[in-house]
Amino acid sequence: MEFYLSHTTALQLFRAVRIKGYRLIRHASSSTGVHTESLTLKLNQIKKEVFSSLGIVLTEPIELVVDEKKSAYQSSRIRFHTSSHFAQTPCMELILGTSVIKIASSFELMIEMAQELTLLETIMLISEFQGRFVIDPSTSELKSNWYEPIFQKVDFERYLSSVSRYSGIRNARLASLRSFDNAASPMEVKLALRASLPVSAGGYAIPKVELNKEVRIQQLKSRAFTEKIRAIDLLLSKGNCDTDANKQVAIEYNGAVHESADVSIRDYRRNNELVSAGIMEFVIGKAEYDDIIFMDNMFNSIRNQLEMPRRHTSLKRRKIERAKRIKLWNELEQIQ
Repeated sequence: MEFYLSHTTALQLFRAVRIKGYRLIRHASSSTGVHTESLTLKLNQIKKEVFSSLGIVLTEPIELVVDEKKSAYQSSRIRFHTSSHFAQTPCMELILGTSVIKIASSFELMIEMAQELTLLETIMLISEFQGRFVIDPSTSELKSNWYEPIFQKVDFERYLSSVSRYSGIRNARLASLRSFDNAASPMEVKLALRASLPVSAGGYAIPKVELNKEVRIQQLKSRAFTEKIRAIDLLLSKGNCDTDANKQVAIEYNGAVHESADVSIRDYRRNNELVSAGIMEFVIGKAEYDDIIFMDNMFNSIRNQLEMPRRHTSLKRRKIERAKRIKLWNELEQIQ
């Protein structure tokens, strides 16, 4: 029987490898061969030599994909998944010392997890892999040190268009369409979802939302004309070819890191420079994010700034749409 680590087990490994700075190397078209009776022993070796060395407290059951489930030794500590296209599934290898561990590729992992998660959870996970933050597998805490993305949205969409054999492919495709590149935190993704999703899904239907978009603006503290690159948490626009700064709006989300004096000074400087460049900036924290009245009013102002058509709806329709926005907020709050 052959196998590779998959689903939540592979997810823990990807996150730990990213934090520790190890690299998953080369794609492999086949997986690790092991006799059924030796599988439990092999997995215990993996836990001891690999996961422990990475500082992971591995949660059970261990999940893996096998080529034939009928001969697999059943255990409460192991959860088996089978794949009808096992031989064609691309895997990746992690080499630590003498151990060579095969796991699902990042693309395959997203499709696997799409079968287990809700659509919003899948969007959040894909955006994590396309972003610059990591969720620590041992503590579930946010690690945001501007890690390199595992893959780009365009590459994942290209892969999804090349396969059609999975039960989770539809959910993965829908999630990929709504995912974001370059996020620095889960809160940025949640805020971007609320901004971009259609009104029918509880969003504010802003056509284009970019995360940590780098914009060249003039430094106000310099006597000479000096430009600097600023990364904007959320940059909103109508999504057309019009690059007029007056039709762009920035949102800065202030988490705990912004409470320090040094960061606060930097924030003031950035805000002034954006205003000087003609880009309106809204600065919000968790309290504002949780306040539906504030968010409604802010996005009404944003739509006006972007010169988007005014929506004329009945009182009954407005109540229904606000209920959907509250529902979306609540569903996102449940995702850790």
